[in-house]
Order: sequence, then C-alpha cells, then structure tokens
Amino acid sequence: MKRMHNSLKYSVFIGCIALLSACQISEQQVTEITEPEFTKPSPLSLHEYCAANSCRGDIDVLVATMHGEVRLQNSKFWPVVYQNEIIVLPGERLFIEAELDSDNNILSLRHVEHNQHPERTFELYFRQLRGNYGMQFSLRNPFEIPVKFDIALSDVAGTQTSVGSCPVRAKRSYLERWAQPATELRLSNPRTLAANADIICSS
Repeated sequence: MKRMHNSLKYSVFIGCIALLSACQISEQQVTEITEPEFTKPSPLSLHEYCAANSCRGDIDVLVATMHGEVRLQNSKFWPVVYQNEIIVLPGERLFIEAELDSDNNILSLRHVEHNQHPERTFELYFRQLRGNYGMQFSLRNPFEIPVKFDIALSDVAGTQTSVGSCPVRAKRSYLERWAQPATELRLSNPRTLAANADIICSS
C-alpha cells in the first residue's frame, strides 16, 4: 500500500512537471506570435511633404539640349536641404550652414539666404555652360579639414545617376564639369575627413 502511495505521488509530481513545461512552451509560443513586426514607413510624396513643410515655389528651370531647350516648371518643389541632402537646380547659387560636433562630424545642414557665418558655410554654384550643353558645379569648403559628399545628377528625362566626386580640401573650392545637360544635382552623405587624409576621388 505504501508503495502504491509513493507511486501515485511520483505520478502526480511528473504530471505537474509536464503541465508546467506545457504552460511554459505555450506562453513562449504566444509571445513569439504576438510580437509586433517593424514596418518601415513609406516616404512622403512631394505634395504630402510640402503640405506640412516649407518648400520651393514657382520653379522655372531652362536647360539647353541637342534637341532644343527643355523647360521644367513646378509650383512646388523639394526644399534646398531635405533629409540632410542638398538639392541644387541649374542657375542656383546657395549658402548651406553646417553644424559640427566635438569630433568634427557633420550633424546638420541648413539653407540660409546670406553667408553670415563664413567659417561654417558651404558655397555652391550649379550652372550650364554657355555655348555648351554641359554643366559646371563648384563647392567651397569653409572648414579646416577636408569634406566629402556623394553626388548624383538628374538628366532631362528625370533619370538620376551617381557620378564621381572628390574630397574638397580645407578652405578650398572644388570644381567639376559634366558633358551632358542636367536638371538637378544632389549632394548626400556629408562627412569630414582627417586633416592629413589622402585626397582620393571616387569614380
């Protein structure tokens, strides 16, 4: 009788362990199923962005091509600085103030109408060459260390293509030319380089 009683207690003990294990597994499975998935928000359209932010207005861009002049007109267009990216249109001369942290990393860019702080303001000029279909771009670096941007051009059909670029030496200007007409130039991924860094151009 005592042996049966011990056997019964052992069976109950095993049953409780099995029950607890089942509960733990079930709880773990529920946690995994109900865990929310990260969904990346869709980028805003130009209309949606401009409804809540300041955008360019009444843009009129005229570019010469081998097949005649191309005119692009927009009542609304992206701002000069959008998501830390600079957008330059033909004929524009722009001033962009940059903020650096204690390690000389570029924290932010801001479009300003006048160059009131030359020690931290980039000067940009993008234009089409006279008597030529090509484009010319200049960028002045105000800082004591080299800076680098990634550059992309948009052709008259609206196709955007990444192009080679070079670091801009400290307190110097960078000048680049392209043989084909373009309607837009974008500079992204702004970054500073070490003062003694090699000036290596990307293709």
